[in-house]
Amino acid sequence: MKHIKLLHKNKAVLSLSISLVVIIAGYLPTLASSQRYPSNGEMQKIKSDFIQLIKRFQQNEANREYIRDRRTSAQKHEIQSFVKAWLEVNPNITPFLGLWTGYEQTVSIYPSNVKGKVCIISTEEELASFTVGTVSNRQIHTRGVATYIKEGNYLGIAVVIDNKPQLNVTSPLANPEPLKTPVELIKHLAIDANQISTIAQSFKSHGCIFSRPK
Repeated sequence: MKHIKLLHKNKAVLSLSISLVVIIAGYLPTLASSQRYPSNGEMQKIKSDFIQLIKRFQQNEANREYIRDRRTSAQKHEIQSFVKAWLEVNPNITPFLGLWTGYEQTVSIYPSNVKGKVCIISTEEELASFTVGTVSNRQIHTRGVATYIKEGNYLGIAVVIDNKPQLNVTSPLANPEPLKTPVELIKHLAIDANQISTIAQSFKSHGCIFSRPK
């Protein structure tokens, strides 16, 4: 997984292009007790906002770099084959599987040994978090009260903060790559060995799976 490093002027363009308040669900677990999932009506508005965000990134030359598909043919084949293998075992989760990349942010969605469940490891800059989610109605509802949505080849995150439903991404997450083990995914981050071990242990204890179904 290659982190995108852009010049300061491109970051300025990004900040002007997007007027979003960003709080990373999962990094702030205390939010869960006071927040809720967006309602069906609120989700319709969030989905519309997400589609508009995708269009802005597609149409702006500087922002387009954030969602450019950098996957090799081998990587595309590997993730497609992985998804196909799980399609017969746990079909509802397969649209979300893979390592999704956005602006200095990744979301890795893994299968679980429980049908309809997924495991999620998120990273942003030098932070990492783990959570689990349930897939229903083509959405993922996480333990951290976030809702993951998918539009075409793009992944978005919806949350409710201070009773205000909103998108929780600075850019669309796109182009799912083959998954890495938890340690491989986060070992380059500036977090200590205990944090890495905690995430790896949580991954194992929640029945998360890195390999194809047996």
